[in-house]
Amino acid sequence: MHDPVATAFPLHLRAGLARTIALVALALDALALVLAVVYPTSMADYPPGVMASVLAGPMTVQTAVAFAPRLRLPEWAREWLLRLMAVTAVVSVFGAVLAQPVDNGTGFAFTGFALALSAVTLRPRDHLVVLAGTSVVGLTILFTVTPEPLVGLFILLPGLGIGLMAGMWARAHGRMIAELGDSREEALETSAALRAVVDGAHDAAVADPEAVLQAVVDATRHLDAHSSGVYVMDDAGLLSFGATYNVPERLRGEAILPGHGLLGEVLRCGETVVIDDYAAFVGSVPDFVELGLNAAIGTPVRLPDGRMLGVLVVGRGAGRGPFAPAAVDALELLADHAARALQLSLEVDADRRTLRTLGALLERQRDFVATVSHELRTPVTVIAGLATTMTRLGDAMPPEQHDHLLERLSANAASLTQIVESLLDTARLERGLTAHHEVMDLGELAVGCVERLSSLMETHTVTVHVEDDVLVRADDGLLTRVVENLLINAQRHTPDGTHVEVRVLRREQHVEMVVRDDGPGIPADVLPHIKERFVRAGDHTTRATRGLGIGLALADQVLMLHGSTLRVASRQEQGATFGFTLLHATTEPSSDDVVRRHTRDRAELDDALPRV
Repeated sequence: MHDPVATAFPLHLRAGLARTIALVALALDALALVLAVVYPTSMADYPPGVMASVLAGPMTVQTAVAFAPRLRLPEWAREWLLRLMAVTAVVSVFGAVLAQPVDNGTGFAFTGFALALSAVTLRPRDHLVVLAGTSVVGLTILFTVTPEPLVGLFILLPGLGIGLMAGMWARAHGRMIAELGDSREEALETSAALRAVVDGAHDAAVADPEAVLQAVVDATRHLDAHSSGVYVMDDAGLLSFGATYNVPERLRGEAILPGHGLLGEVLRCGETVVIDDYAAFVGSVPDFVELGLNAAIGTPVRLPDGRMLGVLVVGRGAGRGPFAPAAVDALELLADHAARALQLSLEVDADRRTLRTLGALLERQRDFVATVSHELRTPVTVIAGLATTMTRLGDAMPPEQHDHLLERLSANAASLTQIVESLLDTARLERGLTAHHEVMDLGELAVGCVERLSSLMETHTVTVHVEDDVLVRADDGLLTRVVENLLINAQRHTPDGTHVEVRVLRREQHVEMVVRDDGPGIPADVLPHIKERFVRAGDHTTRATRGLGIGLALADQVLMLHGSTLRVASRQEQGATFGFTLLHATTEPSSDDVVRRHTRDRAELDDALPRV
């Protein structure tokens, strides 16, 4: 907004008036000088020499003012040139009076014209200086030089009055022009603000959150933004750029926790913060100051329920004034619309993720059903075929062939039993498991599991290392299922001859069990989902190994009932390591201890992997 005290015509308008006046005055002065030379009688009181000396200064300044546009002077030089023209006009009046003081000061009649020139070509403060100086010098000359001061006074006073009224008129019209300029600027700001809101609303009507944020930022460019961006808040209260315009790369990386500055003020008060002089702002960011930001504004991106999603920040460069009220309102409307659109897009995005998750789960269930059908078909078919063969041939079958068929029948029955147990495990997971804790020796449990599965593991090399005093509080039956599942998993997914190592170790107040192998390892795409139900590598119709993908999910849930979790690590062609940690039977559990076990670094298991 304009300053009423310093209001004047714009410089280009004052300079234009001065050029016009200078050309007219230059023509008149040249005519007077020519008449003084050609027709001396017409200028009897002013001989050519006197006339030339009086007009030399004004004509020089008038020539400079008239041809100043061609010189392309800076603003400060043009201002001083206008001051010089006004002063020389007044001085020329006094010079004429001093040249012929006997004319009773009639030369003072031109004082009004000189002061009117000052009023329309100078700024108000400069005109007041010229008016005051003219009054002091004029009265001094009047009462010290002119023979009849009273006559000259009656001529001087109207001139001073003309100068005063001309100054008042110039200030009033300058104020009017400034107000019209402000109104025009405000109208332009309002138009740009409305356009920004409309464009932002149109472009942000999409389901992609990133597209919403970018549409909001792009819309701020209609408000003559030099730099803008949307800070998005995460669950931890950290802010990071979600979308930017003209923000240096070095400022778009790390998330920040605002404590002061523009972001801190917005988060503290929860309202829009406008800064008219960003460089002088206490919390200004040096990098943005180097960008030349002159004014800045921050407004919260907040939902109707008060939840803060982020902050919209906009900065203007040097040469642009502060934000008009219309621009502030537009940014607040834009931020409000962005919050609603962002909420909608986030909900749509969450629904999409849910649908993808459900689709993946449905696909796993289909794979599970197909796997069950495939797994059941083989042993049932074999059992039915063997039973038919043995019934039809009866005693005619040689003893060796009879025993072989019985072994195959027994093996397929065992396979069928494992499938049924897996289905029962699935039902247990659906219902939820319960554990009955009692003191038990984890080492004895591990050795017993290895011995019971010795026939299954006969194609592998199994070594067991158990340390002393490895008592834990656990459900014996559930923990047995965990260890058996880990051993069966190692047998199924590694080739014959693979070395499987079982270790039960005392770790201060904990007992740790690790089952590792030097087989091919777990595929990288399967490893993140290895503990989920029905997850198995490969297609169910082409897999070389059997199973329903239930064992590890069951093991993890059982261990969670014991305050632990199943840890898995693997490297391609270097094997896989499975492990868990339980409190020693003499140790009382605490919340810190549970957190410590659940956040144990996977590097411990990585170190346990065999090296090639």
